[in-house]
Amino acid sequence: MSWRGSIGGFRGEPMAENTPDLLLDAQDVQRFNQVIMFLSVIGPRFRDVMRELHQRRARALEEAGRLAWDPATNAELLHRAREHPPLRQMNSEELDAWNRRVPETLIGKPVDEPFTVWTGRMTDENGRLTVEWGVQAHTWDNGVPTSSLFVVVAGERDALAMTKHLRAHPHPDQLAYLNGLASTRPGEFVAPTAPVAHIPAATADPREVLRAGWPRVPLMLTEQAWEAALRKVMPPSAADRLVVRDPAHPHHRAWVQLHRLANQEFVNVGANPERLADIIWRRTRWNDPMDTPAAVAHGHVNKARGEPGYVQRVVQPLGVNPPPRQAAPPVGAPTGSRMIPQQGPVNLSRVDRPAPALLFAQNLDPDNPLDRLAARQMLGHFPPAVDQVLLTKFPGLAADVVTEPRDARAASPVTGVTGAVEVAVETPAGPVAVEEHKARVAELDPGTTAHQREAFYMLGHTAPAVDQAIAEKFAGNERIEERVRVLYPNGFPEAQAAAHHNLAHDGEVAAAAGRATPDNPSTPQDEHDAGLATGAGEHGHAATHHGLAAGVPGEQSPVVRRTTHRVIVVPDRDRHR
Repeated sequence: MSWRGSIGGFRGEPMAENTPDLLLDAQDVQRFNQVIMFLSVIGPRFRDVMRELHQRRARALEEAGRLAWDPATNAELLHRAREHPPLRQMNSEELDAWNRRVPETLIGKPVDEPFTVWTGRMTDENGRLTVEWGVQAHTWDNGVPTSSLFVVVAGERDALAMTKHLRAHPHPDQLAYLNGLASTRPGEFVAPTAPVAHIPAATADPREVLRAGWPRVPLMLTEQAWEAALRKVMPPSAADRLVVRDPAHPHHRAWVQLHRLANQEFVNVGANPERLADIIWRRTRWNDPMDTPAAVAHGHVNKARGEPGYVQRVVQPLGVNPPPRQAAPPVGAPTGSRMIPQQGPVNLSRVDRPAPALLFAQNLDPDNPLDRLAARQMLGHFPPAVDQVLLTKFPGLAADVVTEPRDARAASPVTGVTGAVEVAVETPAGPVAVEEHKARVAELDPGTTAHQREAFYMLGHTAPAVDQAIAEKFAGNERIEERVRVLYPNGFPEAQAAAHHNLAHDGEVAAAAGRATPDNPSTPQDEHDAGLATGAGEHGHAATHHGLAAGVPGEQSPVVRRTTHRVIVVPDRDRHR
């Protein structure tokens, strides 16, 4: 640091020589450059160390069967997993909007393939794209569907994995398995009345798939009776934290899940509601901070379900001890050097108790994308031992629950009650996903009815690059060309947006060079200040072109333009003007 001028000037005294001047000289600049170079060297190493620590922490959580170390946070994340299943059936409104993507004349044509599967992003009631993806699949016999699938998955990755798996395994049992997963109610795993795959072919209406869903556990423990049991066992202050009957309250959905679990135990094992309430009262640390007390209570009951002697205790009246009994080891638990041989259930809808759930989890294939969906569907519905098997067998399953974006309009597929969920950010498909969609487009045959329908389901519901590939593949198809003209009246946005992005990049490079301009001590002007001014101008130039690129049609969120026949998604060209 250089010091120039004079020192003095206290109470009118004359100023002395060597007044301090807080400017960096060449030696100071060199020291700062050395520090920056040192940080640039250790920075990547530090990131590698932090990444390794994060991976070790994630593995430790998976081995412990937890989503977080803090019990309350773990309960909250499990509540989120239960509330947002990775797979569900399309409802009637979604099914109607899905079918409107294809011209009616094309839907009526016979399909000349034994198996078809189509996918595309879903839209909400206003026509905006959501984070969810729809999947439709059929097996055909002489143009008549013999089994059908209409489901909504949580994200694009799952949709691509599902369609790839189904094309490799085009069998009705695969569709029946997925229908079972999608129809399984949170906390209500019961057997179906009839397999969906065996709906008579004459019932071509896809709504029959929805109406043939799975029966629910009968409601035998009413919400009022469950609340009364809680208030009888615990103080009013504790019961008030659990009972949330206002649907608009953010904790209402957790209360609904807790009631469903209590009703399930009441029906399946004859549990005394007061015993369940006593488990919650005795195991909850009421003085600890809890974001969602009902979710924590749900976790305590779930954990108790996996303990030896649970059924014998929970059926007794409160205050009566059950007779002593030698508890058998859990099904699937090690006995000496071998496992108890058991035949696990083959359908998640038939799993309603911890022991069959453990067997089901142990029989899942980590390389099967459908089994990964089943694992996510099970997470949080059974005791921690089951979650431990799921999290260790499927690495990254916890991250799917913690980081997965949620649909802003997400509602319960059963009740339709909107829950307190995160707002989804509409993000375009990633580079890998775009290439997978484009590879699929390259496989399509423009002359077949099934492939024409697949193109319509994708068009406007993937990414502009995929739409461009469809337009090139189906050149000459009047219906597709008409849809493309509506979606992209000014042409495809890639070239125009790329030009603006290139100019913005040049501006950013020039701005960085200006900010890095050093001062020359031998000249009277300050070159560094001039460089900062130049850099600011170039930065503004780059920002302008980034904004112009974002304003190119097809590069921003879509809006709905309604026609006389159907709802079509088109770019919002005026939003940035």
